[in-house]
Amino acid sequence: MREHSSPHCCPRRPVVTTRGDGNLPLMGDSERRRELRRLFLELVDSDISGYCPIYERIVLALTEDPDTLDLITEHRMGTSRTPVLFLGATHDLILRDPTSLLAAIYRGEIADDPWPLFRELVHTHRSA
Repeated sequence: MREHSSPHCCPRRPVVTTRGDGNLPLMGDSERRRELRRLFLELVDSDISGYCPIYERIVLALTEDPDTLDLITEHRMGTSRTPVLFLGATHDLILRDPTSLLAAIYRGEIADDPWPLFRELVHTHRSA
């Protein structure tokens, strides 16, 4: 278990893979959702758990939210890096508004649950 003194840390390296070439096979909607869920949970197990509580909370909630998983598969599904790319893209959105409550949670200034605000951000920017 890695330790970090800051609650707003980010994973430093993705370790998720599905195949040697990094591409996911063609699959139906429910299969894509299951595979994406598996990739996010693998990321939690390999890099986030015990190291980044904010991302751990977000990812665990996300894996139980079919609407958000479907939204992600609509926009970017095809590689084992999808979870890392998604978290990076949303982090960029959060940095664009440093006065937001979610940005304050990421900085560790507020201990609120990040998931409801994170989910709202994702669904608000679904066409981005």
